[in-house]
Amino acid sequence: FFCLKIKSTRERQKAIMTTLLLPRRGDVVLVEQGLGVVRFVGNVDFDEGKHIGIELKGSAIDYGCNGSYNGVKYFEASPNHGLFIQINQIIRIITSEEILEKVAILYDIVSGKTINSNFVECSKYNEILKENQNLQQSVYQQNILIQNLTKENEALEAIK
Repeated sequence: FFCLKIKSTRERQKAIMTTLLLPRRGDVVLVEQGLGVVRFVGNVDFDEGKHIGIELKGSAIDYGCNGSYNGVKYFEASPNHGLFIQINQIIRIITSEEILEKVAILYDIVSGKTINSNFVECSKYNEILKENQNLQQSVYQQNILIQNLTKENEALEAIK
């Protein structure tokens, strides 16, 4: 716990709300640049106010960092996957329950569990399955085309 010296009720309410709204290290957040994990919450040398250090998951961004700024290391991130933002730039915090539900849906889809699934409607599963089969067929046809072109190219090279 921490102790704050607060003069008015309004300041007390603001301090409580700020504390409640601050993400914690390890929280998953949605920001304009994508999904990320909070790796740092605190003050920085390069600006005033609290900053949030985010390690973005997925694609790197051109203006990203590795968790350092001006030679000071605030958190660890892969190159161009780190980002410093202020609290008002967080679109929302993704709860662990939401993440678990999405993982359960993916698990049900991958394992083919549709009849007794708590998450996936059979019609939606069949739609996704059909799309996946079409993509696999397309990839298969492209691979055959590549093999045939490779054989033709080798035959032409042999003639030369």
